[in-house]
Amino acid sequence: MSNENRIEREIPYGKKLVIKERNLEQAVEDMNQQFESFIEDGEESGVVVGFEDPEKIRQILTPKRRELMSAIISAEPESISQLADITDRGITEVHRDLEILKENKLVYIEGEEVNGKAKKPVVPYSDIEINYNLKSSLMSNKEVKDFKTA
Repeated sequence: MSNENRIEREIPYGKKLVIKERNLEQAVEDMNQQFESFIEDGEESGVVVGFEDPEKIRQILTPKRRELMSAIISAEPESISQLADITDRGITEVHRDLEILKENKLVYIEGEEVNGKAKKPVVPYSDIEINYNLKSSLMSNKEVKDFKTA
């Protein structure tokens, strides 16, 4: 099997991405549901990326990184340098942000392991959904003052 075929199978084209707040127990529950769905349908379900600290979601999806994702989806650049040109940013900054998005499964790079081939950034998902429990996040925030009336 060539490297290109192996890489293409690892990129979840056409799947739904769900980004959500979850702890270890919820992560295990999600994995069990994905496994049951695979057994029933014979297909992998969407991709779930979870964060125990909901603030981490905001830290990862900065306005500049969302702009990169938007440019990848709309302009479909053929390389990282083309993406840098499209967004009018330096290639070093773009590469650094892509690495963070890639580490968190939000962006993939086609041709990454093939020498001499341009590395094409892709957002392969058919849909991206963010589930965020604002109330529990606010209640667990250490900076929130106790506003109860006396």
